[in-house]
Parts: sequence; structure tokens; C-alpha cells
Amino acid sequence: MSILTASLGPFSAFLYGWAAFAVMQTGSIAAVAYVFAEYAGHFVPLPEFSPSIATWTIHLRYIGDVAPFKEIGTKGLAAALIILLTAINYIGVRFGRFDSKHFYYRQGLGHGFV
Repeated sequence: MSILTASLGPFSAFLYGWAAFAVMQTGSIAAVAYVFAEYAGHFVPLPEFSPSIATWTIHLRYIGDVAPFKEIGTKGLAAALIILLTAINYIGVRFGRFDSKHFYYRQGLGHGFV
């Protein structure tokens, strides 16, 4: 039982788990991918739209002006990184469960010999 479940109850732990999954973890992954893409743009020229397309903006109430085509190479590289890292993580989790089971058994055998 986790500390959050013990102190606030199972519903609060459930809400925290979904918030971490849907907001906190995804936001941090997106931030790291975008910063990596920004730095990569200093070493490798990334594709960009023409200035007339890149300066096109959409005004959203309460948010302001959004330029979806500005720095499109950086945004595209960040999106590709997120997809790649998600695929690697998925594959790693699927194969990691077999590895962790075998490690558990090897650890048990080691404790048995001691």
C-alpha cells in the first residue's frame, strides 16, 4: 500500500495516478523532447517554412496568438522523438518483464546458496 493511499484513501491515489499519467509525465517528456530538438537545431539545419507561412497565426481567446507553423522543424523533430521514445519504452517494458522475472529467480537462487 502506498503512502498516498494510506493517508488520503484509494480515490485520491487513483486521481493522482491518472494525473501523473495524463499530465505530469507527458508534460515532462514533451519538454525534454522539445529542448533536445532546440539544441539539435543549432548543430543540424532543420527544415522551416517560408516566412509568409511561418508568421501565420491563430488567435485563441484567453491564450493569445498561436503560430503553428513557426519552427516546424523543431516541433517535428520533438514529435518524432516522442514517438521513438514511446516505442522504445513499450518494447523495453514488454521484454523487461521477462528479464525481471529471471532476475528475481536468479536472486532467489543466490539467496538459497548463501
